[in-house]
Amino acid sequence: MKRILFFAVIFLGLGISQGEAQVSINEQPEVSSIMTRYVSQNKARTETSGWRVQILSTSDRRKMEQVKSDLIRKYPQFTPVWTFDAPNYKLKVGACRNKLETERIKYIIKKEFPSAFSVKDDKINPIEFM
Repeated sequence: MKRILFFAVIFLGLGISQGEAQVSINEQPEVSSIMTRYVSQNKARTETSGWRVQILSTSDRRKMEQVKSDLIRKYPQFTPVWTFDAPNYKLKVGACRNKLETERIKYIIKKEFPSAFSVKDDKINPIEFM
């Protein structure tokens, strides 16, 4: 009986002491200015860096489109992305935050595309990350 009364008193005490608390943060104007500038610069940025698996690099656009359609047919879970860096068309898949994540994709794709390798890509839309 004494234990029940003891626990009841403890729980009531905890319930009463759990009132509303207010926290106020006083920061220097310079810190606020820097944080505001940092946030605005990052909102304006639409691309970020990451890693992809490059499947092909060729100067023949038809060959790139043929490999792209083969890739879509064989691996529908991966969305191919191609770029043109004169004079080559580059076909890539995946959008990963680090190189280790591309290794899984590369392992799967290497069966059909043995020349696949990981590349750094600085123009990845954050929505694309896997």
